[in-house]
Amino acid sequence: MEDRYQSTESKDDSNVCYRKINFSNYESPAAQYGIQEYQLSLNELKIDMNALYNLNWKLGRKGAWLKKGMTDQQVDILRREWLQRSEEKGWITPHGIVGLFPCQSIENTLIIYNPIDVQKEIVRIDTDTLKGIDTCDFFSIARFFLSVDTGKIDTVGFLISTAGVFSRSAINEYKSKHDQTSAEMIQGLADRVAEDMANYLQNRLIMMANLTVETTPVTRYQPGYPGLDIKYNQLIYQILQASRIQIMLNERFEFIPESTTSALICFHPDATYG
Repeated sequence: MEDRYQSTESKDDSNVCYRKINFSNYESPAAQYGIQEYQLSLNELKIDMNALYNLNWKLGRKGAWLKKGMTDQQVDILRREWLQRSEEKGWITPHGIVGLFPCQSIENTLIIYNPIDVQKEIVRIDTDTLKGIDTCDFFSIARFFLSVDTGKIDTVGFLISTAGVFSRSAINEYKSKHDQTSAEMIQGLADRVAEDMANYLQNRLIMMANLTVETTPVTRYQPGYPGLDIKYNQLIYQILQASRIQIMLNERFEFIPESTTSALICFHPDATYG
């Protein structure tokens, strides 16, 4: 995350000057509330190859490959081999769950309601105060949602994305054979797939909200990053009934398998991390 924002530690924010969020032209999405599950093959998922090479496989950008003794053709062969092997052996299986829920906010708290009965509260999410660029520029995730005072219901999205439960066994097998390179290739691909599957699921949420993917800006907030405590991985896991896709949480609220991510989706066009 960038250094231009940070969480504030103080619980007493009565004197904090919060950013004024503009809701004058905002309308809550006419959403289809509910939960949907998706599973793709590796061939069906759009994988960000530049990110895979540069970030996940640590090969650097294209111009750096020759310095490492690799040609474009060799990198392409590497990609095809690992994708094919992972697909055939079932090591990596893009899988995820999304859900849209009615909600409202009270200051820094987001209230989630039952999709069937919007008068019934399910749970509350306390979001942290973040500091923006200016001296007097504080905000929180909850403040990008319509407040209880407006009398209007807003919409929040949740997602959990995973590369599947079988990559870890393949990684451990290669490590047992002292083949660290192969283990890192699978780990890198699994991490990339989890992130790109999250992008796919985010687009599904936009469509569930009866909006257009190409013209709808949304902001994805992940537990464990500034603004949203990592403990909310568990809440998202529970609200999406994610045990059905065989993932679990440890005592630190981290997902098992590790190539798994969750997020809260905000539809306000001014929502930001900074």
